[in-house]
Amino acid sequence: MKPSVDALLVTAVLSMYFVVNTYANKILLVPTNADSHVMFFTRLGVDLAKLGNDVVTVIAPSNARVPDFATDDIENFTYLKYPVVENRPFVNSPRCRKG
Repeated sequence: MKPSVDALLVTAVLSMYFVVNTYANKILLVPTNADSHVMFFTRLGVDLAKLGNDVVTVIAPSNARVPDFATDDIENFTYLKYPVVENRPFVNSPRCRKG
């Protein structure tokens, strides 16, 4: 079955629309209070910043381990910490393990 000329034309127009209407964004990432989530979201934020998004910000709890790559000098990436009382992330705490 051959594709019709109309289908090819619609595909070409939609492809041009998506290529022309692509913009960089401001992105806010807020991981849960678990070290693995902070690591994953920070890596994602760094990569999104390197891809050219306007501003990428990760807001993480103060008791989470700061990833090494979060301290790299990337112009449009920001790593912020909000204060928490506990010394350990919740998923690593004894309260989380109680049944």
